[in-house]
Amino acid sequence: MNFRTHHGLLGAVPFLLGSLRLESADGAAAGIDLSSLPWNELRTSLSDENILVETGPDDYIDQCYPIFPLLDEDRSHYDLLKQPSGVCMNQLFCGFKGCSPVANVTDLTIWEKWQMYEDFEKDNFAVLKDLSNPSYNIPNYVLFPKVAGDVHAAVAFAKEHGIELSVKNSGHSYTGASTKANTLHLNMNQYRRYASEPGSEALVECVADQLDLDDATLANQPCRAALARNKKATLRVGGGENFDKVYSAVKAYNEAWNATNGDGYRHLIVGGGAGTISPLGWTFQGGLGGNTNGRTHGFGVDQVLQLEMVLPLGHHVRFGPTEWIEAEGFRYPRTTKVEGVCNSHPSKDESEWIWGLCSEPIDFDGLWFAQNGGGGGTYGIVTSIYLQLHEYLPLKTFTFGSGAF
Repeated sequence: MNFRTHHGLLGAVPFLLGSLRLESADGAAAGIDLSSLPWNELRTSLSDENILVETGPDDYIDQCYPIFPLLDEDRSHYDLLKQPSGVCMNQLFCGFKGCSPVANVTDLTIWEKWQMYEDFEKDNFAVLKDLSNPSYNIPNYVLFPKVAGDVHAAVAFAKEHGIELSVKNSGHSYTGASTKANTLHLNMNQYRRYASEPGSEALVECVADQLDLDDATLANQPCRAALARNKKATLRVGGGENFDKVYSAVKAYNEAWNATNGDGYRHLIVGGGAGTISPLGWTFQGGLGGNTNGRTHGFGVDQVLQLEMVLPLGHHVRFGPTEWIEAEGFRYPRTTKVEGVCNSHPSKDESEWIWGLCSEPIDFDGLWFAQNGGGGGTYGIVTSIYLQLHEYLPLKTFTFGSGAF
C-alpha cells in the first residue's frame, strides 16, 4: 500500500500503512516487473550476496506444505523458519491473501469456512497446489538481512526502483499481513540476535549514578527511562530474535547471577505465549496476550524503552522518551517528550556507527506514538528494541479441589 507524507504527524517521514511502498524519484507506478530490476546491484551492496534469493509459490508448496500434514509431535514452527526460501507462514493458508486460498470468503460464517477447509482436504488440497492461484501472496524476492547495512541497502534499492517492501520475523500473522506478493521481502530471522548471541552484553543493570546525563547519542536513554519506572535493568533484543531466545537469555543471566550471589533469580521479562513469536511483531500489535505477568506489568507496548529503526527515507534512527511526568491512571510515567538521533554510517560495522543529529527534521514524538500501537509497526523496519525488565517473582502453585493451577 502506498505511503503519503503526513507533515502533521511525522514531518518529513512518510506515513505508512500495510507494507512499505517506496516511490522512486521518477514516480514509478505499480505493476513493475520485478524480474527486470538490477538485483545484482543490490547483492553487491549486501554483507553477503547469498542472503538474497528468488522465490515464489512453488517454494511454498515444496518447502512449507509438507510440514503441515505431520503429526503434532513431529511438526515444529522451527521447521518452517529454517526453510531456505523464507516464505513459510505459521498457518498453511496464510501464504494466501487474507489467509484464505480462495477469494471472497469474508461473508462466510466460521462453520461455512470450516466446511470449505474440509472440502480442500478431501480434494488433497488441490487449490493450494495450483501455482496459478491468484490468491497466492508469496513475495518474488526474499532478503535475509544480517546487519543494519543490509536493511539500509534494501530500503535504498526499493526507493530507487519504486517497489514495495514486506517484512516479517516469525510469520505469526493470522491475517497474512507479514507476507505479500510482488514485493522485496525482508525476512528478519537471521538478523543479529543481541540478547542471545555468545558473550552478549545486551542485558544491562541500570545504576543511576553511573549514567552520563549529557547523553547526546541516547546511549543511556533506555536506562534513564527504566529507572524512572523503578525498573533496574534493560534488554536489547535484535530484529531476528524470537521469545524462545529472549526468555533463554534472561534465564541464563538469572542462573549466572544466582550462582554468583546466591539470592535467586533477579529479572523477569514480559512477553508472548509462544517461543517462536517475535518480540517485535507481538509488541507492535499491542502485545496483549502474554504469559509472564502481563496483568501485573502491562501490555507489550508498555515495555518498550527505545527503538532502533531504518525509516523509509533511509534514516537509521534510535529514539525514545527523554521526559515524563507522573499522571493519574498511568501505570508508568506519561511520556511528554521523545528524542532521537541518526546514524551517519549505517552501512558500516556497528563498532563504527556514529550517532548524532539527523540531517533533516524527524518528528520522533509522532513516530514513537505511531510505532507503539498506532499502525501495527508499519512505519519502518525495526532492527533492535530495548525492553524493561522487572523484579523476578517466584512461581506459586494454587490447588483447587483435586487440580493444580
